[in-house]
Amino acid sequence: MSYSDELEVVGRVVSPSQVDEFTFALNENKEIRAREYCLVKHPLEDILCLCRVITGSVQNPTVSPKGIGAVIAKSGFEIGKEQEVALMKAEVLGYIKEGKFRPPDFPIAPNSKVYRCSEEQIRPFLQAQEGIQIHVGKDPFSNLPISLSLDWITKGHLGVYGQTRSGKTSFVLRLIKSAVDNDPPARFVIYDRYGEYSPLIDAGYGVRLGYDAFLTGAVSPDEITLRLGLDPKSSAYRDVKTAIETLMDRGTEVTSEAILEELEEIKMRSDVKARV
Repeated sequence: MSYSDELEVVGRVVSPSQVDEFTFALNENKEIRAREYCLVKHPLEDILCLCRVITGSVQNPTVSPKGIGAVIAKSGFEIGKEQEVALMKAEVLGYIKEGKFRPPDFPIAPNSKVYRCSEEQIRPFLQAQEGIQIHVGKDPFSNLPISLSLDWITKGHLGVYGQTRSGKTSFVLRLIKSAVDNDPPARFVIYDRYGEYSPLIDAGYGVRLGYDAFLTGAVSPDEITLRLGLDPKSSAYRDVKTAIETLMDRGTEVTSEAILEELEEIKMRSDVKARV
């Protein structure tokens, strides 16, 4: 994205700045909120960097103990009649060069203009992502679709973190569904110990395989029961092991449904059933 003087200026960068973060003083009668996007000129290129506001504070430079007044004055910023200035902290997300999205690589120059960023100005950054894109939701501030590169995920690792009941499993379910619906479709092998991904089976997005489907050679009832995470000294372990032995003796495929059917007459705890 090229530099343009036609964009709306909302503030100026104050010293000091870092490679991936900077503070800017908000111009009088201008507003921008936390988590909204903004643009700032790359210090070494005639290109705009996409940034996102993290947080902010309001200070009176004349009484601030941090000497912020001198910093603002050095940046050429004019303080309004209220003698207070809003200082916003922003993170630099990156810029586009030669059609590719690049991470921040040099501190933003103090006194640089900070521009308001519209939906149309954010869109090129999304389109610059590489590989097959998997839609996972919408950005609440730009209303643009958010996607993850399937290439990046399959070449490394993806961690999903959050508090209990914050939607981690729902996010992964949506990611898998979107990837399978993609053209060409992606394929997944899910090791589901607690049955959290059964909605994918119910919606026709996969099949449930036996415990021995990906194991080579003879698999003993002990091995399968241990893989369920049961304590070898517990009665639940013995009951599940016996059920698996019965299925194997009959030549029946060892699936969770088959094991639960064998255990139907036993009052098994719900947490044990969930493991099966």
